[in-house]
Amino acid sequence: MGCLKGKSKTKPKPGTYLCEKCEAASKKKGDLCKAKKIKDKNKKKK
Repeated sequence: MGCLKGKSKTKPKPGTYLCEKCEAASKKKGDLCKAKKIKDKNKKKK
């Protein structure tokens, strides 16, 4: 599947993927052209 062209399938929250090119969010990495996983900022480091 190609890029969603700015039309998100889900809200951009930790654990989902965000496209660096068009700012769309999705649960699946394959739905986006340049996917980057959103990390939890409040997660404790071990």
